Amino acid sequence: MEEENLRKMAIEQYLQDKAPASIYREMGRSKPWFFKWLRRYQSGDADWYRDRPRIPRSHPHQIQPDTRKLVTNIRIQLEKNPYAQVGTSAIKWEFNKLGITPPSDRTINRILKREGLVKKNSLYPKGVEYPYFTEALGINNIHQADLLGPRYIKDDGRFYSLNVMDLYSHRVFLHPQRRKDDQAVALCLINCWRTMGMPDFLQLDNELCFRGSNRYPRSFGVVLRVCLLLGIELVFIPIREPWRNGVVESFNDTYNRRFFRTQWFHSYRHLRSQSKNFELFHNRHHRYSCLKGKTPLQFIQENDYSPILPPPRFTLPSIDYVPDGTISLIRFIRNDRRLDIFGEHFELPKALIYSYVRVKIITDLHQIQIYTGNDLVITFPNQLPPWVAPDS
Repeated sequence: MEEENLRKMAIEQYLQDKAPASIYREMGRSKPWFFKWLRRYQSGDADWYRDRPRIPRSHPHQIQPDTRKLVTNIRIQLEKNPYAQVGTSAIKWEFNKLGITPPSDRTINRILKREGLVKKNSLYPKGVEYPYFTEALGINNIHQADLLGPRYIKDDGRFYSLNVMDLYSHRVFLHPQRRKDDQAVALCLINCWRTMGMPDFLQLDNELCFRGSNRYPRSFGVVLRVCLLLGIELVFIPIREPWRNGVVESFNDTYNRRFFRTQWFHSYRHLRSQSKNFELFHNRHHRYSCLKGKTPLQFIQENDYSPILPPPRFTLPSIDYVPDGTISLIRFIRNDRRLDIFGEHFELPKALIYSYVRVKIITDLHQIQIYTGNDLVITFPNQLPPWVAPDS
């Protein structure tokens, strides 16, 4: 009120022929302040001395209520299907099915965030530059695999699930199993490749069942020998960095939220059948922005891809030697300069401290080659003994 009276007083003095400079100086105001309220007075508005609302008269980016309501309803309906995707790609697909042009990804995300329907993703890459196996060059170029478990079914014991995802097409293969030894895992992988086809690279974490033995670090287990026999290069991600298998780790979160924790499994047999249903539903219906809104099977079909399968009667090998081939390990070198290869340690030069290196075990040359990027920096001899059955 006091400010409004001051504005009226300034204009009254002006109408009495007092100089503007004298008016705003005596009132402790600025020249722009005086002429602003003079223009307001001269406009003829009866409430010229009052403050006007600062709210914009137009809202060019305002989301229409109908759009907000439709996005919210679609999201809620999708969440009622325990297997369905609920992200922006799935919502836009539902708009297209209704014959309505969908809003942008940014608009959909704004609506979901305002309605409290967005959950933060806790999986973030971290650390220094990591240039290895981050992008696939084509279908079945890189598979990422992870062994979940143990999980438990009431009154029917524990189980593990080997989840495999093709990095390029996002097709998945799920295989629940009772055991986690290397023979059980190798059988699962063979079944996966009979369905999806064999990859160029299979990327794994450093779980013991994938590599073989702590007691005999140079005598490789069944999974390693199967991959070497089939010409598949195994890639082990850095120790204690599961996010380097980020695509399959992200799918594991979907597996937990949309499958395992949404229904009651009365037996292991029931879980296996439902797991296969979820796998088929994902491959046929889940849409990915990286696939331009297509499903994995639709993307594979449109690319006219024919997978390379294992030999028809291929089974677990019973051999007493290590086949020729290459195994890769990605490792982060800390200030102790120690390189860990399946529990065996090698000392590296100081120049490699605080960097990621790619370790290649060349079985036919009995060598360990250390690379930074594509540059070979050091080689170690690595005499491989005859194969010894690994400890469990």
